[in-house]
Amino acid sequence: MNTARRRKLERDKEYRKKAYNQNDPLRFGINTMMDLVKIIVWVLIGANILYLTFNYCNPSDIIYDKSWPYNMKNSNYLFAWFARTLITSWHSSRNIFKSILDYMRVTKPWKQNALVFLGPVVAILSVVLAPIIGFFTTFYGAYRYGSDSCNHGIIGIIISVILFFTGLLFIFSSIVGVLQLFYLLVVLLIIPLTTDKGLANVSNVFYENKGKISLIFAIFTILNAFKYLNQKIGVGMVVALVLTTIYNIVSS
Repeated sequence: MNTARRRKLERDKEYRKKAYNQNDPLRFGINTMMDLVKIIVWVLIGANILYLTFNYCNPSDIIYDKSWPYNMKNSNYLFAWFARTLITSWHSSRNIFKSILDYMRVTKPWKQNALVFLGPVVAILSVVLAPIIGFFTTFYGAYRYGSDSCNHGIIGIIISVILFFTGLLFIFSSIVGVLQLFYLLVVLLIIPLTTDKGLANVSNVFYENKGKISLIFAIFTILNAFKYLNQKIGVGMVVALVLTTIYNIVSS
């Protein structure tokens, strides 16, 4: 029994030794490039969030009179219910998004740089919350009663009650939540890049944070070296990174 256990320990030791001394440059290169792409996307999202905190504005209320489907708010029965529910849902969710961006707005350079790297965390949470917020704001819109042209009258509330008990209101609210998620992704990933000011902001963010980006990329590269290359190569990279960091600190 002791002999079998000893042999098993020797095999495990040999396996760990091989694992730490493997040489798979292809996987090392692929994973390193993937990490670089991840870092670029992360900083890009952070740069876009920084841009949006100063430049995002809710659409003008005039769209509720001229744009489909909102312009059906004065139609009859179901079409009016559809339009008025969507007006409240989208208006409410956009106001929540605008409030978050206003709260995150910072002016000091070091805080802006911090926002670039912390902003994507907020973006990930927003992606999780967006369909939930869209779902509940649609429910809110379905039962918003009042004399205003964007609110429901008695007939609209009755329609909401009927749709609730048939389950159609849950389906409708879920669809709106998913659509609002897509809207959020477009705002975070695309819209800032469609303006010259947004592109200039991205370029400036990458330039100002090139040192931090390089350091993060170096750390990921070292981790991949320990994982996919010989352990001695990883140790050499660590030494090179430490020496380079010391040199930059001394020379700055």
